[in-house]
Amino acid sequence: MLLHGAMGFPGELRKLALSLNKAKIPFIAPVYAKLGPQDLNDAVAHICEAMPEGETVNVVGYSLGGLLGLLVAQQCSVQKLVGIGAPWAGEPDSQLAKALFGAVTETLQLDLNITAPDASNVVSIYSNSDRVINPKFSRRGTEVPFDGISHWRLPRHSKVVQRVVAELS
Repeated sequence: MLLHGAMGFPGELRKLALSLNKAKIPFIAPVYAKLGPQDLNDAVAHICEAMPEGETVNVVGYSLGGLLGLLVAQQCSVQKLVGIGAPWAGEPDSQLAKALFGAVTETLQLDLNITAPDASNVVSIYSNSDRVINPKFSRRGTEVPFDGISHWRLPRHSKVVQRVVAELS
């Protein structure tokens, strides 16, 4: 399952989707909100409804999609959770994130202490050059740092896409 960021739509993960298709890795990419979820609980419920019933899935979430994936893993069966520039611990420091995330800002400003279930393997892909989500809030599980990639380019960068495909293969 591919989860887009707060301001995006599944198409922002197009390069990753094409690479997963080429590697014959099946996926779905639900739209959980047009301009970002107004309520994280509603978004999580919508995403869980889109999951294949009775199956364990892998979830790849970009930015807010990674945090949603973490919340989904608490309610649904997620084997591997890969976050790309994901604010696992919230994002209390970023003025830009506050401006972008609108209605979820109050939740993101908290120092979130959400843990993945033991059954979920978590991989954090982030860039030390991210100016939207501070990398210190993107570190959880197996860390895969990149240098020199902006937040907006992370899901489109060929090395990041290759790493995600390798994690899911």
